[in-house]
Amino acid sequence: MLKQLLIKNAAIIAEQRLDFGPGLNVLSGETGAGKSILLDCLNFALGCKADRELIRYGEETMTVRAVFEIDDQPELRAAMEGMGLEWEDVLILSRSFSRSGRGEIHLNGQPAALSMLKQLSGLLIDIYGQSEHVSLLKVSNHIKLLDAFCREELDPLRQRNRALLADYRQIAEELGKFGGSEAERARLIDLYAFQLEEISEAALQEGEEEKLQEQRALLQNAEKIRAALSEARAALSGDYGVIGNLGSAHYRLNQVSRFDPELEALSEKLNDLKFEAEDLADRLEQRAGDFEFDERSADRIEDRLELIKRLKKKYGSGIPEILAYADRISEELEKLKNADAEIAGLTERRGQILARLEKNFRAMRKIRQGAAARLEEKITGELRQLNMPSARFVIAFGEEPKEAVGHLSAEGWDSLEFLLSANKGEPLKPLSKVISGGEMSRFMLAVKTVTAELDDLETLVFDEIDAGISGQTAGVLAQKLERISRTRQVICITHSPAIAAMGDRNFLITKTETADKTVSQLSLLNEEGLLAEIARLTGAVVTGEHALRHAADLRAWAAREKAGT
Repeated sequence: MLKQLLIKNAAIIAEQRLDFGPGLNVLSGETGAGKSILLDCLNFALGCKADRELIRYGEETMTVRAVFEIDDQPELRAAMEGMGLEWEDVLILSRSFSRSGRGEIHLNGQPAALSMLKQLSGLLIDIYGQSEHVSLLKVSNHIKLLDAFCREELDPLRQRNRALLADYRQIAEELGKFGGSEAERARLIDLYAFQLEEISEAALQEGEEEKLQEQRALLQNAEKIRAALSEARAALSGDYGVIGNLGSAHYRLNQVSRFDPELEALSEKLNDLKFEAEDLADRLEQRAGDFEFDERSADRIEDRLELIKRLKKKYGSGIPEILAYADRISEELEKLKNADAEIAGLTERRGQILARLEKNFRAMRKIRQGAAARLEEKITGELRQLNMPSARFVIAFGEEPKEAVGHLSAEGWDSLEFLLSANKGEPLKPLSKVISGGEMSRFMLAVKTVTAELDDLETLVFDEIDAGISGQTAGVLAQKLERISRTRQVICITHSPAIAAMGDRNFLITKTETADKTVSQLSLLNEEGLLAEIARLTGAVVTGEHALRHAADLRAWAAREKAGT
């Protein structure tokens, strides 16, 4: 439940702290005292659009903090854990906004995104009033409310549907490997056969591309290599080359080698070097003959490299990947060519699953239709008690689909919408098109009276739900709010003395003016202050003895209603 709301620098509120309690919390005050500002601040803390106009004049930043006491709600716990928030028995939503347009959000002291704030606040509190927070104006919420009304009957079917859908997706994945439809399978067979033929005709060899690149480099530099070889050979065997010089050196040394055995060894070594140089010169001459540019060889290499490049773009980053792809699609091709029996089996299983889903969906529709009839009766009865004696409430179901394909969901295939005729003689129409502010308030209260036990939201806020209601109807409305507040925290902004009398915790909002500022303040009323406020709400110009006695009578009536006597 909402334990505390702290507001700083919002409109005419300088700084205000509200400590709410369980049961029925009632806020009242003169028109313009700041009740709507309180609701705007709460909406802001829950993630609604920030508005610079809400920042107090003369201030740069406004801040609102909402403190919730939370029970162990599985959905809320899962959401918090998914955000990296540790589960605690208190959740603090803090949000600030400046005139520059910058804002900050914290969840239990940790910085957070707006989407996180909205997700958590949607699991904590619901606001009913003439604003965008009226959740039942969203058609998508209608089936959720009805399903909550018959949850125990639907849940076993939902579980079966989830298991069937898991099997269906697995079969669809298996069929996808065979190309899905027969036409798609035939297309894949043609495609794989073409690709295999293209790769096979290329006759690729691992390492081939690298060898071709080496050959291309040699051909492109043939003249340069040949020139270098010729120059090297000339350096060895030319007129003043190494071979001639070695021969001369050997001759000179050989003339005196008989005088010294070491000189003889050196002479032989020079002779060996001369023979090695002559052999090297011959080899250089032979290699120079190998490096003649061959245009046809160059064209062949370029064509081959271009073919490999095209295949790499289609089938892999290199020859090993291309060959691996060929092996893979060769296996797939064989499967596709011999898949008729397996496809027939999978298709039959898929059909069986669809038939079971359709059976479950029809069972869910029957459950919903039965629940819809009960919910229509209950809500219509509540509306009659709320001074809408001719109201007709109908839950209109969309046409039942002919097959489950296209509507595969554990929730079934139903679509529905709430329709209302608020007055006698008026046709049934969608809620957003037929309900006035007062009628919307009463309808929402009727729905919440019936469904208060169905959701996990612990706090409900009603903004002037008594608009356009007076007399006996206002008393009935107060009774219904009290009934809801037995299991949920209810916060109600009101002008109704009956609702104020029913409050478990009452706050008075007042506005005071100083020389240069207007300030809104909120105070918790004691019993004496509450009687005076009830008397004011009854319209008493002067809060005299008669007005206070009437207020005391209303409090006594409220006490009897709470006690069930």
